[in-house]
Amino acid sequence: QNENTLEDSIIKWKQLGKKVVVGGGLSLFLARKHGLMGVQYRYSEATISSVFENAVEIIKTKKIEQQISDRYRTIIESSLDGIVSINVEGEINVLNHVARQILKIDDKQVIGNAISHYFQTPLINKSLQDGLPRKNIVTEFNSRQYAVNLFPINSGNRTSGLIIILREVLNLVNDEQEIRRTLNKRLTTKY
Repeated sequence: QNENTLEDSIIKWKQLGKKVVVGGGLSLFLARKHGLMGVQYRYSEATISSVFENAVEIIKTKKIEQQISDRYRTIIESSLDGIVSINVEGEINVLNHVARQILKIDDKQVIGNAISHYFQTPLINKSLQDGLPRKNIVTEFNSRQYAVNLFPINSGNRTSGLIIILREVLNLVNDEQEIRRTLNKRLTTKY
């Protein structure tokens, strides 16, 4: 059956107007049988060994890349802040569940959409242009106040995108109060 499948392929190859078949013994025999020129593909044991070594290295590299990707995804998703990453065109390429809640985004297909559809501040474009971070910008949208931090993603001398970190000001105040209570308890317990 393998020979028939190969022979059928060579017949189709000829019907497509092709004149040459590259392959091994059986391929060359069948090519000549059907009036095609055959070119033998030769490989050494070292070539085969090298191909397998490269394949193993590719698999190892893909596993490492997957682990790194999983690690970053976990970091981003476990943050209490809204995190959005955009490219230089202002298109969203990453956002976590907190950012979805803050920006009121239900759409699963938000990747590739412009951030300006959901959130606007002229400082986003400014940070993309000058490559400088901006921290603790208080802005209001969706009837709430947010602290916004902008961190350019710089690749060499070029800005390739921007990380936007969003935190509701009320949450910051509540967190600060909770930290003060915890510290006060520790201090009063010690003394």
